[in-house]
Amino acid sequence: MTSKPILFFLRSLLIVALCTKRTNGDVCGNQHQQVRSDNVNTCLDKVNDNLSNDGATRIYKCKSLIRGFSSMINYCPVSVCKDDGTWTEPSLSCGVTECYEKGKSQDFRGRRMCTQSGRFCQRWDSQLPHKHGYKKSDMFSDFSVSAAQAYCRDPDGARGFPWCYTTDPEKISEACDVPECDTEDDVFTCGDTVQYAIQKGMRFLVPGYYHFSCRSLIECASSCSRLDRCRHFTFSEKHAVCELFDYTLPEPKLVPYIKYRYGKKVCK
Repeated sequence: MTSKPILFFLRSLLIVALCTKRTNGDVCGNQHQQVRSDNVNTCLDKVNDNLSNDGATRIYKCKSLIRGFSSMINYCPVSVCKDDGTWTEPSLSCGVTECYEKGKSQDFRGRRMCTQSGRFCQRWDSQLPHKHGYKKSDMFSDFSVSAAQAYCRDPDGARGFPWCYTTDPEKISEACDVPECDTEDDVFTCGDTVQYAIQKGMRFLVPGYYHFSCRSLIECASSCSRLDRCRHFTFSEKHAVCELFDYTLPEPKLVPYIKYRYGKKVCK
């Protein structure tokens, strides 16, 4: 196997190879297929093959996350060998949001939608097939139970890692195998007290590393304050969109823009 990074493209033809279903301890056959992704710079780490009582899986992971890029697709990086002898189609995103900060798993906002074994996640606003008590919007980093969809989350932060209820009636919940963020070069820490310098009618020309629907300037600022890597943000009143900016980027140039607010994190 070559040691060079392998690139996988969103528009690439997906080639699905047949595999042999695990029987009496036999391992599924080799899989030769491309992985659907959302960025041409997606680079895979070593692929992990796994054999358990649940069957055979192949797990795809990012070699590294792509600085300045926010994930654009919902994805499941686990390919499972099915009963009909074929593999499920894997997908992967390596946006900067696809990791969680240690001790802040409740703030994870990635778009992974399956567990470490490849089981798909149950929607958080559903009580089927498993009933649960996570019904309050303020439990989620998405600020809404419905917006959390079927993403891997840690609503109350109790488990310390992203997880989800599964759509498998026989398996209640499972960890999602989301990696911890490497924060050595990507942290701007303010401690317990954070304030912002706000400018009206200003925004950046460059795109942020993450953007999402947002109801107010306060909600946008709150999202930035909870993430150590966030140094700046802009909020669009017209479109109700919050955009976060990584502190490692050069000081961006501000330009006048109607119905925008710009905020910069300032430590007291």
